[in-house]
Amino acid sequence: MFEEKIDIPEERIQKMLYPKHKLNVFRPIQSRDSSQPNYGCQEIIEEALKIIADNAAQNN
Repeated sequence: MFEEKIDIPEERIQKMLYPKHKLNVFRPIQSRDSSQPNYGCQEIIEEALKIIADNAAQNN
């Protein structure tokens, strides 16, 4: 749901924001426990690996 708020004081805006260290996008990548199921879509993973391999071949 989109909500637009206008004329909010800076102090209140700062309270609405999460600190960078709490955002998952900035957390270190953790190795996946191989005993746990992998729910990644195999087709997407295979395509990503193909793209990576193609890019590596072009750069060599």
